[in-house]
Amino acid sequence: VGGGIVNTPPSIQNIVFTPSSIVTTDDFSVSYVYNDDDGDAEVDSEVLWELNSAPFNYAENSLMIPSMFTEKGQTWSAKVRVYDGTEWSTWFNTPSITVQNSLPVTESISLSHAVAKTTDSIALEYTMSDIDGDSASNSQITWLRDGVVRSSLNGVAILPSSSTSKGEVW
Repeated sequence: VGGGIVNTPPSIQNIVFTPSSIVTTDDFSVSYVYNDDDGDAEVDSEVLWELNSAPFNYAENSLMIPSMFTEKGQTWSAKVRVYDGTEWSTWFNTPSITVQNSLPVTESISLSHAVAKTTDSIALEYTMSDIDGDSASNSQITWLRDGVVRSSLNGVAILPSSSTSKGEVW
């Protein structure tokens, strides 16, 4: 009876996070491919976010999470549904994504002597910062003599005078 047109609800394919791996300083977003067997255009969408398995309402219906809301170790996921003007799709779930550690940043490097004698030991001083709040550990120090790495001095913060000779550039 009737012979009216029947609408098929839209669907989502290939729902993913971009980028696929994130650190504390990254904004990230959910993207998807809209599909409608009837050829109807996407009219609307709804996005529900979860942070560590709890609703995160601040970003409701936003496709992006700004980095200001992320911290190392958090786990994020999202649910998305789309509307073709007649019907909503079912909810489609993203896989979860975990915020990874951000690398520390070396803020400054200085040497105790700008010009040294062969009898001077040279101390290396540096400052670093880490957006994740991690303290400095396992810092890698590499000394180069005349442009060549001196692996015997790796990890040493003070270049001993016994390792230097007149005319060398460190």
